Amino acid sequence: MTTTVYEFEEKMKMDVFTIPVKKAESTLNKCMRISAGCLGLLCVLQAATITTLCLKHMFDKEHLQNTINNLTIEKDLLQTSYTSLTTAQRLLQSENQRIAQKFNHLGWRYFNSSIYYTSTEKKTWAKSRQHCRTIGADLVIINTKEEQIFVSGFSREDMWIGLTDEETEGVWKWVDNTTQTLGYWMEDQPNNFNGNQNCASIQTTGINPLRTWNDYQCSYEKHWVCER
Repeated sequence: MTTTVYEFEEKMKMDVFTIPVKKAESTLNKCMRISAGCLGLLCVLQAATITTLCLKHMFDKEHLQNTINNLTIEKDLLQTSYTSLTTAQRLLQSENQRIAQKFNHLGWRYFNSSIYYTSTEKKTWAKSRQHCRTIGADLVIINTKEEQIFVSGFSREDMWIGLTDEETEGVWKWVDNTTQTLGYWMEDQPNNFNGNQNCASIQTTGINPLRTWNDYQCSYEKHWVCER
């Protein structure tokens, strides 16, 4: 009987220690399973992230390469266009020189797609214009500073141009009926001296080619410049 009681007490002691240990082991195992699951999930997420970054890198690299290829093609096209334009420009310059020489032999001067004729005789403004029109031209209309400098370089010292205010005093118009906007008048001109100076001429003897216009009586006889 004594042995049985003793064994029972020992068994109770063992149970007292065994139950908490088993619970601790169960809890530990559960935590380990959870940890393992979390670790596995993190690994999956990490793998997915790495895969996504790799794919993005590959896409960006491919996109960048396509952009470089497209830019290279555009550069080649621009280079081809530039070469063609340069060649065309040289041909055009050569053709312009040929045309200029041809018209010079005929008494005309070529400038910026127009041709100009300076007379060797003198006439009134109206008769000068009439002569220009008989040869398919008209008195010169000066539209740009470059054209003004070109015409001012002619050897004739005083020439009629296609500008007049006969219709309305002070309102200067070209022979195509457009109102004069650019002006290259000499100092204090136009002054309508004696009240009857209604036609414009260009004097090429001045120092400044941008100050060569003067108003005169239209009945004066001067050289003239035709343009066509």
